[in-house]
Amino acid sequence: MASATTSSTQTSNSLNKANPAVQMHPELLKAAKRGDCRKLGDLISQEGAFVIDIEEEHGEPPVRSTHTYAPDSILHAVASGGDDGDKFLTSATMICDKTKHLLLSARNAKGDTPFHCAARGGSVKMLSHLIDLAGREGGDDGGGGGGGRVSRLQLALRKQNDGGETALHEAVRWGDEEMVDVLMSADPGLAGFPRNDGASPLYLAILLGYDDIAEQLYEKDNRLSYSGPDGQNALHVAVLRSERMTRKLLTWNENLTKEGDGSKGRTPLHYAASWGYDYKRPERPIDQRLQARRAKLLLEGDESSAYQSDNNGLFPIHAAALGSNLDVVLMLLKMCPDCTQLRDDQGRTFLHIAVSKNGSLFWLIFCNYLGGPNRLHIQKDAGKVRRFASVVNAQDNEGNTALHLAAVAGSPLIMLPLIWTKEVQLNLQNKKGETALDLSLRKMPSGVFYGLDPNLMIYNLLVAAGARFGVHKDGEKEQAPALDEKKMAETIKDSTTTIGVVSVLIITVTFAAAFQLPGGYNTSDKPGTPQLAKNYSFEAFLVANNLSLFCSTMATISLMYAGVSTVDITTRMAAFVISIFFLNGSARSLIAAFAFGSFAVLAPVAGAAAALDWLGACLLLADIAWFTFMLCLFQIVLINRLGIKQACFCTAASMVGFPLGALWPYIVIAGFMAYLKIQKFK
Repeated sequence: MASATTSSTQTSNSLNKANPAVQMHPELLKAAKRGDCRKLGDLISQEGAFVIDIEEEHGEPPVRSTHTYAPDSILHAVASGGDDGDKFLTSATMICDKTKHLLLSARNAKGDTPFHCAARGGSVKMLSHLIDLAGREGGDDGGGGGGGRVSRLQLALRKQNDGGETALHEAVRWGDEEMVDVLMSADPGLAGFPRNDGASPLYLAILLGYDDIAEQLYEKDNRLSYSGPDGQNALHVAVLRSERMTRKLLTWNENLTKEGDGSKGRTPLHYAASWGYDYKRPERPIDQRLQARRAKLLLEGDESSAYQSDNNGLFPIHAAALGSNLDVVLMLLKMCPDCTQLRDDQGRTFLHIAVSKNGSLFWLIFCNYLGGPNRLHIQKDAGKVRRFASVVNAQDNEGNTALHLAAVAGSPLIMLPLIWTKEVQLNLQNKKGETALDLSLRKMPSGVFYGLDPNLMIYNLLVAAGARFGVHKDGEKEQAPALDEKKMAETIKDSTTTIGVVSVLIITVTFAAAFQLPGGYNTSDKPGTPQLAKNYSFEAFLVANNLSLFCSTMATISLMYAGVSTVDITTRMAAFVISIFFLNGSARSLIAAFAFGSFAVLAPVAGAAAALDWLGACLLLADIAWFTFMLCLFQIVLINRLGIKQACFCTAASMVGFPLGALWPYIVIAGFMAYLKIQKFK
């Protein structure tokens, strides 16, 4: 723009000096916004109107244009107003008559032309009227004649604002096919802008889901631009939006499959592969099967795209693993089996990524493609077995296999299928001389820990399966993490409060149950004695209740030692473990006392209710069921790898020790009741 020239009253002059590029008479703006052509004509003709010189492109002389606060020209304001009746159209005609060349040259602060404003306002009539006025301005009716003068209209329509968009983008954004047709009829090549960088009208139409408009653009100009932001093309967005447009684009331009985006070099197949289901974020509304179909279309169009990596060396199968997209992974493995051997810049296969990023995905890959527990499925395809063995034992740049990463991930769900598969080598060493067992030992919990700690389970599973420690460069064996005494003391201190409350609560309940016996007391014969004293279930209730009282008392006493900071940490840990043991026994005994007491009272009169109480008591042992399930699962995996005899030998201690440790209160109760029964027969 050139410098501003003013001829106005003293008030206008003071305003213009403050900000000469944006001042404008408010009455003029009001008239423009309302389409008051009479008022506009009077104000524009006044000597005091604020005008600004606009320097034409191609070295043409400056023209005078009245500007508003945006700073839009008056024509921008009118074009944005719409076509309420014909008053805005009449106003636009009057302005173009009074300010020659304004229509083809004026831009506002955002680089918008009046055509942008008309299209943004959604007015097909205004847009058509402006195009007609521009044709007349060039001495042509806009119908296609006039040579260079029509090219001035095309040049005006092709002007891009600061966002790199033409008026056609605004028409596409509205989803208005008629408006798109008006613009494309005036300039059939308008869909070709921008050509290389920025979102093209085609890209925008596909992004917004206007597939019909996308096809309309191609029908008008089959040499249109496919470009998108950040070096993308229309196919990048089509594989995430529309299967229909994916098919169309592959027929229109088959080279789109090879083009990577600007930042990471990812192809459309990378995009289709990476958008999958996130097991940690299940709210993501992505249909994996739909994505797999679109990815399949890309592969059918250009199979080599499966072997094109991005700037980080990631191939589409790696992207699918990162995106947890199981269906795309399986589709790639089916159509391009040798994709299993592809490695990224870090030397990782897709299984390395599946193991380290998403254990659930690895499990699903194992079950769906590699056969899982159904060994017959794998035996039908010996090549699949060999490929899996080579991939699962493949080492990355650090020498780590999938087994190493599974040990670091700390997920038994990942480790189980690896141990199940006999082709997996357990003792491969990485560049530091570490095997999976070394890494697992390093992550072992120290001090007091939960029995089903994932890292402990992985370590025990590897040992039982026959894994060995590596030969380290320094000749020393990997050591378990040292005990952090301060941290362990804090852990015990935080836990004793909760455990103490539970223990004392159980003591209170057992005391109350001892004085409020089920069935009540005799009032006539032997007053004050229990009415159900000779009932077998009542006797079992007394045994269970007393055992619960004993265990909770022992737990409370043990907690006293565990909570005293002057006692050494080793003794505190032992006392803490003992308290947990007795508290567990106390809770299980209390459950048995409830079941036996309820049965003693209800069995004679309501057998169904008594059975329901027993069922409820059994459901409270769900933690034992979970332990048992995991133990059996481990046993099945080891049997498949080692055979029944060796697997049972390796896990004999666990198979015997766990039931005894979990159910010992019931063994004590049953043993005591059997003893009482025997004494009665003597």
